[in-house]
Amino acid sequence: MQRGICVLTIAGMIALAFLASSGLSAAAAGTSKTLDREADPAVIPGSLLAGLNGAPLNQLFVYAFRSGQWHQIPWQFDEVRNLEYLAFDNGLLDPADELVVMGRDCGDQAAAKEWINDDASRSFPRYEIMIVDPLDSGKKGWIYLYRSATLTDTVKTDYVDFDFPSSLFTSPVYKLGLMVKYIAGDRLELNGSGVDLLDRSKYRFKPATQEVFTEEWAEGEDPQPEVLDGRVRAIAGYQEKGQGLLTIAYRSQFYDLITVDLSWAPLSLEWAQASADFNDKIAPGIYYDAHTPLGVPVDGIPDAVAAAPAELWQQISSATGTIIHTADVSPMQGTTALYYRDSAIADPHDTGDHVSYGEMGVTVSHPINYLYLSVTHYILPPHMPNVGATYFQYFSHPLQVEVRFTRVEDATEPTAPAMFALSDNYPNPFNASTAMRYQTGTAGAVEIALYDLAGRRICTLEHGEQSAGEHEVQWDGRDDAGNPAPSGLYFCRMQAGTFAATRRWMLLR
Repeated sequence: MQRGICVLTIAGMIALAFLASSGLSAAAAGTSKTLDREADPAVIPGSLLAGLNGAPLNQLFVYAFRSGQWHQIPWQFDEVRNLEYLAFDNGLLDPADELVVMGRDCGDQAAAKEWINDDASRSFPRYEIMIVDPLDSGKKGWIYLYRSATLTDTVKTDYVDFDFPSSLFTSPVYKLGLMVKYIAGDRLELNGSGVDLLDRSKYRFKPATQEVFTEEWAEGEDPQPEVLDGRVRAIAGYQEKGQGLLTIAYRSQFYDLITVDLSWAPLSLEWAQASADFNDKIAPGIYYDAHTPLGVPVDGIPDAVAAAPAELWQQISSATGTIIHTADVSPMQGTTALYYRDSAIADPHDTGDHVSYGEMGVTVSHPINYLYLSVTHYILPPHMPNVGATYFQYFSHPLQVEVRFTRVEDATEPTAPAMFALSDNYPNPFNASTAMRYQTGTAGAVEIALYDLAGRRICTLEHGEQSAGEHEVQWDGRDDAGNPAPSGLYFCRMQAGTFAATRRWMLLR
């Protein structure tokens, strides 16, 4: 998903990655918030909140500590079962469920003695959740998760709304409409302008010896079904056991994810493509990418724009807003290239209005038979300069979380927590082996294991007692039975006492 990505030796990169991340849990109590990625969400899986698994979701409350005061912040719990988001499951916190907050709502670190004024919450552990920018480990913020049967939800903020009859997402920054008939967007208004810039979002793939399939191949009679509408994010689309098309909308970004397993198909794919095609109202605009740093006009007149090598971000700055398009197609393997078309000449083979104003996207040639197109659009103010590479870094390095639970009796111990840390692995993605360093602040039991997207344990990398200090684990891409694991996204989870952290690994065969 998730998410352009200093030349160093391999050893140097591993060392720097570990040093950068080793301070994630070492901040002394009372540290002020330094996190500044206010547009990005933090997603905390229920598996990291094991001390509260089984708790009723309506008894869980999220606070930030600012200037010595506790404040409830916008949060939501999304229930997940069999890799599908549900508007309602069992109403209990399960390992697959997700807690979602925005980076903008984090606060300062609270001392152990600081606790909300609620007696019922003292019967349960609280979770201190540190949210860290992996691009700069010195930038951090904190939230606190409490359980109580006597607290009430006082949050009034709703960052995004999804209206089911009209298939319309609305946030303070944009309106995004989904087509009733096809799986694609067809309306985009920026920054309250009331001007619709979007022809439609387009998805195409070409099987060998067959015609091109477009977003219209999955024609339906009903509006896009609502999956859920929370106050931090809203999700709509089609899904079945983790496959389908979902649009996940936040306050100032929306995220499209297409996952379709075609391994059963007897034919190979020649190419697959995802793009956003705009109408003439986006003109005059300026288009930027890594090969076009000074930009070219978006005016319906073709420009010479290099397609490769592909650095998967693009940007259009216009009078009503700026759109940054970022993509991840790595699970498909193949050869990637940028796609850009700016032409007012009608193409009868095209979908939508048959013309293209600043159509931008990505093409994957000769992918494996597994469609995975992850695309995020950031919505910024009008006439922004070329900032696409910065937001591609944000997309590629989503906010990380580390959690620690404490009980009320710990409030009498104001000492700083022992230092625990989990670094990113290197290399990542990888196709043979990868290494990861971690640190334990005290001696004790440590477990590090890999899980696939379905939550199945693939491999145990560490299980047993470890001394305090720095350690390293390696993975050769095999499961516990010694069989090669398939290409894909994996989650590496470390548990050491009250400390828990998760990192994303990408294996490419």
